[in-house]
Amino acid sequence: MKSQKNIYDFLYKEISAAVSGKSVLELATGPGMIARHIAPSAKSVVATDFSPKMIETAKKCWIPQNVTFETADATNLSLKQTAGKSQKVKS
Repeated sequence: MKSQKNIYDFLYKEISAAVSGKSVLELATGPGMIARHIAPSAKSVVATDFSPKMIETAKKCWIPQNVTFETADATNLSLKQTAGKSQKVKS
């Protein structure tokens, strides 16, 4: 059985491959771990969360230049927020 770290490493690798060279919109980013791990592969990452506290937490750590964190409601995103930012949805 894989350790939890190995599982996360596997997920980061798979997601990074799927978003390579693409602009990414991440929903429910929480503390931003996925956004940070996929940043080297992605063209850009807009990581969103409904909770301002989660975005505040995400911004306390190192932020790659191609990552932005924003408070947003995933059920009510404006076209301006999402236009051209996502081609694929992964959950």
